[in-house]
Parts: sequence; C-alpha cells; structure tokens
Amino acid sequence: MALGQRVAGRFEPMEIAGSGGMGVVYRAFDHQTQTTVALKVLRSWALSGGPSIRERFAREARALLQIRHPAVVGYVAHGATDEGDLFLAMEWLTGEDLSKRLARGVLSPDETVTLGMKLADALGAVHRCSLVHRDLKPGNVFLVDGRVDDIRLLDFGLVRILGGAPALTSANTVLGTPAYMAPEQTRAGRPIDARSDVYSLGCLLFECVTGQPPFTGENSFAVLAKIAFDDPPRPTDLRPDLPPAFDFAIGRMLAKEPGERLADGAAVTKALAALAMESGERERDGGEGAMRALTRNEQRLVSILIASRAMLPSAARHDSTVGPPSSGPETFAQAPPDAELRAIVERHGGELRELPDGAVAALFTGA
Repeated sequence: MALGQRVAGRFEPMEIAGSGGMGVVYRAFDHQTQTTVALKVLRSWALSGGPSIRERFAREARALLQIRHPAVVGYVAHGATDEGDLFLAMEWLTGEDLSKRLARGVLSPDETVTLGMKLADALGAVHRCSLVHRDLKPGNVFLVDGRVDDIRLLDFGLVRILGGAPALTSANTVLGTPAYMAPEQTRAGRPIDARSDVYSLGCLLFECVTGQPPFTGENSFAVLAKIAFDDPPRPTDLRPDLPPAFDFAIGRMLAKEPGERLADGAAVTKALAALAMESGERERDGGEGAMRALTRNEQRLVSILIASRAMLPSAARHDSTVGPPSSGPETFAQAPPDAELRAIVERHGGELRELPDGAVAALFTGA
C-alpha cells in the first residue's frame, strides 16, 4: 500500500509503524474524524492461506466492535481496500508495550496490582461477551504514555467465541505463546474458556514482580513440559521481599486444573482488590496469604525426558500436521503418544505426556 493512498476514502497512511508475519500497521490520518489512527492491513498473500485467515481477521474486528472497554484498544472501522486487502482501524496509542517496560526491570507490588486490576477488568468485559483472548502476554499489553494505570489490551487475532461459532483451528493444532499458555492450551481437545485467560494473566503478573514467567526453558518444548508437569513456583521464591499474599492471589490464577482457578476476569478483579487492601507487614504464617507447604516437585527428585517424534523408533511415530501460519504467537501441531511407548515409560515408574509439534515428555520422580 502506497503512503498517502486513501483507504475506504477516509484513512490516509502516513508511515509504517510496525509489521509482522501477515500484516502491516500504519500510522494513518482519519479524514472523517480528523484524528490519527492505527491502520492494520492484512498482507494480500496471507489471504491465500485459506478462508480461516480472513475469518480470523474479521473476528478480531467484530470482537473489538463488540467489547468497547476503556482498557481495550478502541475500534474505529474495518473493511476491505479497493484492491481486496483487509484493514482494521483502531485508536492510535503513544507509549510502550509491557514487554519493553519489563526489559528495564520489575514493577513494584503496588504497580503490579494496579496493572492487574486494569487488565482483569478488561478481560472481564471480554469474557462477558463470551470471548476468550487466548494470547495474553506482555507484548499485547500497551502502557499509554508509559503508565501502568492507563493500559490497553491489544491483538485479538486469536480471539475465540464461546458457544456456537466453529473453531478456526484444526483439532490437532494449538495456538499461543508457550510461556503464557495454560496447561489445557498445550493439549489438543481440551476445552478453552475464560479460565485460560486467567492463567495467562497469572503468568504475566508473576513476571511483573519477579522478572520472568513462572516457567522458562531453553526451548518451547522444555517450557511446555514444565507447564504440563510442574507446579508453578511462588512469587516469593524469586522475590522474598514480596508480601506473601501475592503467593495466594497469583497461585489462584496459576492452578493447573481450570476448576481450581478463579473463574474469569471479574473474579480476578475482586481477588486483586482484596490483595490491594492487604498489609505488606502481614505475618507469613497467618491467614490466606500464608506460604503453602512444599509441593511434591519440591520434595522429590524429578527428571523429565523430552523427545521429538523424529527421534523415536518408527513404530512409535504418528503423523502430525502443522497448522496455518500465524502472526506473532507460535503454532504447534499435536499427535497422541504411542500406546507402546506409554507402557514402557509406565513400566519404569514414569508418566508420559504428549507435547505440541509431535513431541513427548516422560516424567520420573524419586520416592
């Protein structure tokens, strides 16, 4: 698209503000409202990826039109250019995303609670619309003018509609960003709902106060194996100066089983409001904020073996299909573990789990 060429007779691109795998974002002038907007244009070649690419872009636009929340990036318009490219116009923001802010250091406990309440309130609005964001991470949280009390939730490219709408991803494909994916997002066939966003928010807040997500590793497989097997660490394990109530609040978001987590963004808002009222001097062994007992992974020796299907004997392999290209988050494919391989691992006292992209992980724990 040429700079200065009007889109839909109203938006005039002035400069490229950013680009990704499938789209370009322009700083553009809206001649109808006389304001600056962010104009996201889907690359024409991306549309050849199939109708799901076009529908996912349309879902993002419809989601923003539906939500209309002060902490969600504002919708302006969407449609198609004369050349057939798809576009989405949104409010123009100045500041930085949370990932850039965290690169300079952690947030204070008060800043983290403030940010968390703003995000939880935004997610509450998303969930009330029967939507799941599915890709909450620091790069998708924008700090307007660098302030943690004025934020926008961005990038609804992976938004999912709960109830009725068909899935745009094949049953064997998982979309997301590994370090912030809920356990159920790493395994095909598991239901995804508002509690998956709650888990991602817990990961994000954990990183805000500790400087890193709950689970890290040398590669995506290592991270996904930890998500599948390990209990998340406590924030105070990495930052002992934190009020112990952080362990309780964030722990309720990071529960491995969805049924044990806070239900949605509205529930998180209430939990963080209670945390904001907690005294930083509260005794570590008292009340709800008391430090929990050592987990099973802290008490026992744990070994995790990870192997790709290509490394396994041919009899233990299954075909897997890579999903459609995605802008930003990583795309994985999954295949069920071989029954014979599972039997071998269990015979030696281990537990086998399938990971995305056809990999498998075996967990062995000491007595």
